[in-house]
Amino acid sequence: MWLIQSIADFFYLSWHLLRSLFMSQEALEREIAEMRQQIAELKAEAERADSENKEAGQSRAIPFRDSVLR
Repeated sequence: MWLIQSIADFFYLSWHLLRSLFMSQEALEREIAEMRQQIAELKAEAERADSENKEAGQSRAIPFRDSVLR
């Protein structure tokens, strides 16, 4: 499976390199800005998921701790 993924990554990166050779500077800057926006959105989503997981873990830990203390 990792071999197929590596081959797919190679073709994906090759395609973007070839495209970038023929794109104007403005188009490249626009695409870079879009990619940075997507990265920021993914990071924010990951942080939300982490905080939700932490909150869920804490809310589950409290009843357990209460039951142990009783």
